[in-house]
Amino acid sequence: MDEKPLIVAAHKLFVGLPEAVSFSRRLLDALQTRRLSLDVVISPSLINLAHVAEVLRDSPVAVAAQNVHQEGSGAFTGQVSLEELLALGVKYVVIGHSEVLTHQRDGTETLCNKIRWCVDHGVRPFVCVSSRDLDEAHAPGASIADTLAELFTGTLGGDSLQAVPLIVYEPPSSSICDSPEGRLRVRRVVRDIREHASALLASRTTARPRVLYGGGVTPGNITTLSRELDADGFFVGRASVEVASFLSIIDAAHEAITFSHQ
Repeated sequence: MDEKPLIVAAHKLFVGLPEAVSFSRRLLDALQTRRLSLDVVISPSLINLAHVAEVLRDSPVAVAAQNVHQEGSGAFTGQVSLEELLALGVKYVVIGHSEVLTHQRDGTETLCNKIRWCVDHGVRPFVCVSSRDLDEAHAPGASIADTLAELFTGTLGGDSLQAVPLIVYEPPSSSICDSPEGRLRVRRVVRDIREHASALLASRTTARPRVLYGGGVTPGNITTLSRELDADGFFVGRASVEVASFLSIIDAAHEAITFSHQ
């Protein structure tokens, strides 16, 4: 059976600790009355992570870390290891997000090490890719196909994966989906990414690669995006900060998914 689509609340640094804990509790309470055709994930800031993970422990809502260090331990001030995340029950880690690459400037080898750490220990990485070059991580003019090949070929081993990577497409502009033409372009990119990922992962898993979209998702456009992009889920940034806004996105995505399966 296919996995459910994912809706991820990417809180970045928009939410303080008291608000993050309150958000998690209120979201759980609201979801108890809903039978959803999708899975929900919260990605809090590092300082909020342990507290949010405790609130969500043994609940249907999963937790994603916003980053992880490429080494298991050592003198790496200000970083977090995968072992520490595993102790908190973290099930997902975001790797290579454009905002992180802009400031941290991880290269391909570092990104590959992070992915390897995750898949070898049963944590699912959200591997972010973009159609533009944001830093030195990829050669100028590199295509998404080139990027995926760099990140996956030779880094995942020949055995079956303990955790299958998920891919997040970050568009060149959050306004690209404001027009039908832009949404059609994104739909084609999403399908191309899925095709390339299938070829790269085919010998390691029978699971269908999943591609999420992350670019200006709001309550106002989620229905259209859900119906037109052929994405397997969405990364929601600023619109996920308030519980009411995030719930409206969840509900609209659920309705769109249900409608598409009728």
